[in-house]
Amino acid sequence: LIEVFDFAGRRLWMHQGHGRSDTGQFLIPWNLSVGSGHGRISPGVYLYRATLRVGNSTQVTKSRKLVVN
Repeated sequence: LIEVFDFAGRRLWMHQGHGRSDTGQFLIPWNLSVGSGHGRISPGVYLYRATLRVGNSTQVTKSRKLVVN
């Protein structure tokens, strides 16, 4: 699960999918569209959160800053 938020805490975009990576990388395309695809996010600083699940029990969540020019 990947989620992008503004600093007010509003979720602007989300992608949930399943996959496997032998290299430790998993690419998820995003065209900077907002939610339903109507419009794009403005340049600025946002937060993204990635939640990864391994099997049925292990969950790892990381949050980082995202800068859009």
